[in-house]
Amino acid sequence: MSARVALASAVLVGCASLVGVRDLPDSSTSGDGGDDGPSQDDATQCTPAATVLTASDDADYIATSGGFVIAQIAGVSVVRCAASGGCADPPNLLTVSASDTFEWSAVSTSLFYTTQANVGGAVHRTALDGTSDQVVLTTAASPSLIAASGAHEFWVDDATGDVHCLGCQGSDAVWISALGSPAGLLADANAVYALADDGNGTLVVDACASNAPCDTSPRVVIDGLAQSTTMAELASDGSRLYVAHDQAPLVEAIDSLGASTKLLSEVASALAVDAASGELFFAAADGTIGRVKASGGLPAGLGACPIAGTIAGLALDATNVYVLGEVGTATTVYAVPR
Repeated sequence: MSARVALASAVLVGCASLVGVRDLPDSSTSGDGGDDGPSQDDATQCTPAATVLTASDDADYIATSGGFVIAQIAGVSVVRCAASGGCADPPNLLTVSASDTFEWSAVSTSLFYTTQANVGGAVHRTALDGTSDQVVLTTAASPSLIAASGAHEFWVDDATGDVHCLGCQGSDAVWISALGSPAGLLADANAVYALADDGNGTLVVDACASNAPCDTSPRVVIDGLAQSTTMAELASDGSRLYVAHDQAPLVEAIDSLGASTKLLSEVASALAVDAASGELFFAAADGTIGRVKASGGLPAGLGACPIAGTIAGLALDATNVYVLGEVGTATTVYAVPR
């Protein structure tokens, strides 16, 4: 999977042979009254998971919208599959001109993507099925990363390191200036977060509210992150940023005032947060898929994903946790019941 931050009929997959799954408490001990996770006695078994999508190329990220699971195929395009599953190597949704290079995409109620050409670039918007392609910005110099939330789209200019906003002030505006080698972008209802090089051999997450530009003075949410940190290890819910420290047993939540709350003593490779239910979902290094209240508490094990390689991302809808699994350059997306 890129460090920047991203078919068959649905079948049930058992993974009793998966080893190394930790004993997480089940949902009945987490305080939410449910019983939808494995008990400590059966934690070495795998909750059955439906296979939603398979692809022969690796994916940068997955997202959900409008009843579909959407995946960005690294350096190529975007594909999608109905959340009910049944897709093998689905066709690309986007038609990119031969003179352009596909850079990045973002999913909200529409699909946004950036392209670069020999001279200049563009930001596009399409319907979620890739139709009705419209160029919404033709003056972008070197657009790369993009993130979308509500009426706002944020994009990174590779040439300057600037983060721009479309819709924040009625048109395109520089929102954060001169970041050091941006590696990822994340937007929620209230802010944009940029993962970037801090010049000291580590990464920093800078933030800026969506109601006013920050220019050269964004808020530093957290610094000193490992260079191997990916966007899959970050999530936000409109009020807090959740951070899984790469290769370190710590998942924390950081609010707008900088106050940190430790949520897990786990090495996690991917996070996803449901702001409505107040739950944070995580993929632990040993393959366990779990959840914990975003305000803190005991984690609940939902099962283990049958991945022989890397869990490279999570996405949510009301019913399932979707798990992006990668083995070599092959991608499989699984649906694990919430």
